[in-house]
Amino acid sequence: MTKTKTIFLLLFLVPFVGWSHGDKTPLIIKGAVLDAQMRDGIVDVIVTVEKNGQVIESTKTKADGTFELKFTNTDGRLDKLQVTIQKKGFKSQRMAPLPGNNQNVQILLNKRLHPIPLLNSKMGSPTLCI
Repeated sequence: MTKTKTIFLLLFLVPFVGWSHGDKTPLIIKGAVLDAQMRDGIVDVIVTVEKNGQVIESTKTKADGTFELKFTNTDGRLDKLQVTIQKKGFKSQRMAPLPGNNQNVQILLNKRLHPIPLLNSKMGSPTLCI
């Protein structure tokens, strides 16, 4: 191959190789998930990042309620991302990430109220009370 053809191929192909990989923006979302009433960290809360309904990355909180998610946003758009925070016994939350590559957030989860079955002595059958 001649020098001219080699230079032409490099000039022609390099822009397409770079373009095909897209804008891979590394993002870090870290923070803590706390009990809204007690303000204590909650262990084993599942924190998930989704894009168009598909899970990109997921982690669980540590014993002190802290977490860190590192992932790559291939198109650089934050408006298609959703962060879901869920733990049995607590109300789940969904939020959009804030602008910026490094985010530090504090999330307060409220406990889910469950009906408690009680025996109603007059009716003779269980009644649900909150």
